[in-house]
Amino acid sequence: MIPNTKLVTELTVTDCLNVLKHRAEEVSGSAANKDRKNLAAAWTWGVKYLGMPKDNPFAAVDKFPAKQQGKYVPPVEDFWKAYDVARPKDQVFLLTLLHTAARRNELLTLTWG
Repeated sequence: MIPNTKLVTELTVTDCLNVLKHRAEEVSGSAANKDRKNLAAAWTWGVKYLGMPKDNPFAAVDKFPAKQQGKYVPPVEDFWKAYDVARPKDQVFLLTLLHTAARRNELLTLTWG
């Protein structure tokens, strides 16, 4: 780990690699890659607004191998089982999801004009 007394401007690619490698071992390569992306973006923001050094050590770290998992799509029989036990207003929501293929958040943020 990196000592908390080390300045962010003193970080090396090796420091960043070690932190992300630890994350990959403890959680997953996907988690390390997500952290790498977010830390590289934060560094880029720091360059733009805080005058940090332009060399981004997080962006220099190679991505870790990661298994991509597909999203689970329940079979239609499971949908109807959930529908049967849902409250009436939730049944309307579920049917809207089914017939529009909208994302949950898209329906929740709809506004009527």
